[in-house]
Amino acid sequence: AEGPLGWLQGLGSWSRRRELKETLQSLIDASNYGILPFDAAAAAEFDATIAELSGLNPTPEPARSPLFSGEWRLLWTTEKELLFAIEKGLFGLPCTGSSQTIDASSGTLENRILFEQGSYLSVGSSLAEDEEDGARFNFKFGSCSLKWKDIEVPLP
Repeated sequence: AEGPLGWLQGLGSWSRRRELKETLQSLIDASNYGILPFDAAAAAEFDATIAELSGLNPTPEPARSPLFSGEWRLLWTTEKELLFAIEKGLFGLPCTGSSQTIDASSGTLENRILFEQGSYLSVGSSLAEDEEDGARFNFKFGSCSLKWKDIEVPLP
C-alpha cells in the first residue's frame, strides 16, 4: 500500500521486528552463546521467532545484499568447536566475545573468538551464495589460527 496506509504498515512491521529481536535476544542471552541448550518450550519459541522474523525481513535475498558484508558480533551458534572454546577459554584465558566477519565480494568468512590479553582463535572459510536460495550462503573451512598472548600459530 502507498501513502499513509503504507507508512503505517511499515511502522507496524518495524515495531514487530523489534519485538521479535528482543525475544530472540532474551532467548540467546539465556543460552550463553548456545552453550546451554534450549528446553522444548524455548526451542519452539526460538524456531517460531526466527520463522516470523525471516518473513518480515525487508531485505530481499539477504545473502546477496551488500548489507550482508561486515563485522558482526556472534551471539549464538551451534558450531560445537566454537562453543567449546567459548565455554572453556584458551589455556586459562576466559572468552571476552566472538565476532564473524563476512566479505561477500571476496568470498570470505572469519569467525574469531576473543580472549583476554589480545588472544584469539580464528577460523577462516570461503563463502558463496546459495544458487537456489538468496537468503542462504554456503561456506567451506579454509584455515585456523590461534594467538595466545604473544604466540601466534596456524592450526591444521
